[in-house]
Amino acid sequence: VYTHDQWVKHRSPDRFANNLGTLVQSGIYKQVGKEVFLTVSVAVSVCVWNALVGGAEDFSGVMQEPFINEGWAIKAGLPL
Repeated sequence: VYTHDQWVKHRSPDRFANNLGTLVQSGIYKQVGKEVFLTVSVAVSVCVWNALVGGAEDFSGVMQEPFINEGWAIKAGLPL
């Protein structure tokens, strides 16, 4: 039976902070945390590398020049 006190705790304005605070203790996080971390790390690395070598488009739609304009990056088949 779902009591009033349980409902108040469930609808608490602090529930988001509590849920984020206990995220690393979750069983699902413990099982897939390493895989998710690796996947996110590769994705962030590719995005950063592409921005460094291939330039990036800002929020107003203007293409920015790449930070790395070296020939070795182009010869290596980069950006990814």
